[in-house]
Amino acid sequence: MPGAPRPTLLVLAGYAAEEVERQAAELVDGTTAVVHHDLALITEGVVRRRLRVGADDETRVLELAHGCVSCTLREDLLPLVRRLALDDTVTRVVLHLDPTLEPEAVCWALRHVVVEDGPVLDLVDLLGVVTVVDEGSWLSDATGDRELVED
Repeated sequence: MPGAPRPTLLVLAGYAAEEVERQAAELVDGTTAVVHHDLALITEGVVRRRLRVGADDETRVLELAHGCVSCTLREDLLPLVRRLALDDTVTRVVLHLDPTLEPEAVCWALRHVVVEDGPVLDLVDLLGVVTVVDEGSWLSDATGDRELVED
């Protein structure tokens, strides 16, 4: 319908995955879609995508496209957000990023990668990007000797 408000998009990122998940779960209702790509099994070539809208809770296992996390997410996430943006019943999309993902790269893809007839951000209003850290461990995590692959 012309003049209908576009759905909003909220990107949640950070290292306090449990807290982000709890907050995202509170947002789920009949008009909010929450999307999360879990990279815990990435070393096995598997990405799990969870999509929640209202009472619907669907998890799909995705194979790693070309052995590349970026390609896998771009090929799955961007068309999914586009589809959700065009769904008249969805008023808000929440992207709950895996703690290993940088929100800047995801936001760049949302703005610049063409999906069908244009970038995804042409279809939604970006409400915000919220990044959280674990206040109890962030300083030691940021200044410690452990490499990221050890986490």
